[in-house]
Amino acid sequence: MYVTQIGTKGECDTTTPPAPGANPFTSCSETTDANTSHTLLNEPPDMAVDPLPDPVTGTRGSVYIADGYGNHRIVVYTTADGGQTYTYNRQWGTTCMINGVPSNSQACPAGTFGATGGGHPHCTVLGNDGNVYACDRPNSRIQVFDRSCGGLSTADNPQPLCLPKKIINIGLNAGQTPPSNVPVVGNNAFQSVTPEDAAAILGSLTTRASDIDFWPNVDYLATKSPTSQNVIVDVDLNNDNVWLIDKATATVFDALGVCGIIPCPGHNAGHFAYSHTAAVDSKGNIYVAETITGRRIQKFVPAKSSHGY
Repeated sequence: MYVTQIGTKGECDTTTPPAPGANPFTSCSETTDANTSHTLLNEPPDMAVDPLPDPVTGTRGSVYIADGYGNHRIVVYTTADGGQTYTYNRQWGTTCMINGVPSNSQACPAGTFGATGGGHPHCTVLGNDGNVYACDRPNSRIQVFDRSCGGLSTADNPQPLCLPKKIINIGLNAGQTPPSNVPVVGNNAFQSVTPEDAAAILGSLTTRASDIDFWPNVDYLATKSPTSQNVIVDVDLNNDNVWLIDKATATVFDALGVCGIIPCPGHNAGHFAYSHTAAVDSKGNIYVAETITGRRIQKFVPAKSSHGY
């Protein structure tokens, strides 16, 4: 039964609206984001529903939306009637500008998202630590915000810059060193690969953090759900690896799967073809969804590693 919706099909929050009858997916440009509408979005890739009382309104069921293919913001809608209707409440984030130029870089100011490249932000995930984790995919980083960010929005300042509590930079360009058994092209600092191997691996120093989840995860509907989230499960679309990151130290200690053997992407078990999203259930199982040519979901079950998990 239909209940409600946020946004309007065929319309997007942009400074150059598509022509009447045009396909909004191809007509809304990521370079003409508006980041201002209280009723329209611009190709949002992810959302999260908060079962806890909202830090601004005190009501449960707030929706945090990564409005990030066309826009560059996290926008929050709240409900006062248990999800029957939603009202715009606040937002934060904007396009990264360096020296007046739209940019993609880990040097982008905190609280801004990569200008181009798809998915900026690409995910929004609520941790059981009360924080909002946003995937800044073009900038190879995860930004961690307080749930009350954007609470000071006004008509004169509709999108205040909210500084993150922490930024987790992912990738070789951030000094991360994945385990030696995880091949990554260009990673000559810790592994030498043959040209044949290099051709078989979608390796890159950048464009990580397409989606994340936490392990073990918290399930508010389960009476015995684990609540100690020790690991960030980070889906790396560009390298087709799924990195396991120690949440406390923000360092990579292991990975699930690889891109695959020649030809790449790979379609065997444990190989990824455009890994895109991840989810962790209350039993510790990890599910990774593959897009484009992958078109499947792989399930990984817990096995204790040398890291202690």
